[in-house]
Amino acid sequence: MRNITKMYLILSLFSLVLSFPLIVFAQTTLSNCVITKIGLNPPAPNLPPGCKTQSGPNGVDPITGLECRSDGYCKIPPVADNSYVIESCVNRNWSSKELINVIYTVAKRWKQKYPQGNLYIGDLNGGYPHKSHAWGRAVDLEATTNGSDRVADYSGKWGPYNHDATIELGKMFADTDQVQNIWFNDQSVNYSVLEYANDPGAQGHSKGMVMIPQDGHDNHFHLDVKLDPFLTDWRPDC
Repeated sequence: MRNITKMYLILSLFSLVLSFPLIVFAQTTLSNCVITKIGLNPPAPNLPPGCKTQSGPNGVDPITGLECRSDGYCKIPPVADNSYVIESCVNRNWSSKELINVIYTVAKRWKQKYPQGNLYIGDLNGGYPHKSHAWGRAVDLEATTNGSDRVADYSGKWGPYNHDATIELGKMFADTDQVQNIWFNDQSVNYSVLEYANDPGAQGHSKGMVMIPQDGHDNHFHLDVKLDPFLTDWRPDC
């Protein structure tokens, strides 16, 4: 009977300890701090000096009700809030749902930040001259913050180039954690976005993405998402 009482007291004390929030810090070679939370709803920790708070992935906000084909291609739909404007012909408005979700997510976030702005969506799939728009993973796009400036377009043909907003757009796409590569010819933008994407103290920034110049990409981003497996090779003309 005495042993049972002692065991009961030990278990009660153990339960009492677990009922209080507790935070344990440990240094590792991979990150500045690792935080292990114990207990229900512990408060935000006061990080020791030198620690960095890791940001989690923003991910994507999936769109529902897509019109899809049996081979996996889905049609990007128009949106009522004008957060993106589809500029390609109807035959080239098809891609994987993963790519559509990325476009939809960034367009919503861009519209929230810039109510007078939107994304301009060019060809997704397509024939000539799009050799790389055939497997449901690619899109050409640009943007504006206010209807008059140009984002991801420094050709000067359609309006003043907004360099800082172009970096911001690249970072928003990186935040989806779904970007494989972006082709764009402003190397200062590329360096800034890649530094952000590959920050060792952050998570969910499309680490390992590639952002390089390519001929013909002064006036838009060419973006590929991670996709495995690819869809079928489909290159329709307009």
